[in-house]
Amino acid sequence: MVLVLAVGCGGPRHARRPENAELVWLASIQVVGNKAIDTDDLVPGLALDRARRDGHSADPYQLSLDIQRIKNAYTRLGYFDARVEGQINRDDNAETVVFNVVEGPRLHARVEIVGLPP
Repeated sequence: MVLVLAVGCGGPRHARRPENAELVWLASIQVVGNKAIDTDDLVPGLALDRARRDGHSADPYQLSLDIQRIKNAYTRLGYFDARVEGQINRDDNAETVVFNVVEGPRLHARVEIVGLPP
């Protein structure tokens, strides 16, 4: 009997949510000010979109990573001055992440290589 109790109680402890704790979830992700890249192309690659699909809340660290992901997407298209800011808005227990994008001018460069052998 003592062996059964020792083995049964030897597992890892599980954190319990207090009974009065609120359940907060990420309800939606919005991208404002984007013209060059469609929202449907940006959102599926974000870490916060995975958190939204799994029913988790918004994580400020993931928000900072997703801001950099959006900046990188604009940089690849030639928008080197693109600015992206993100914020988490909460309405009761539902959170909405809003990314504000200021694209800036797009660089139109031309590369010409001269002097190569025929």
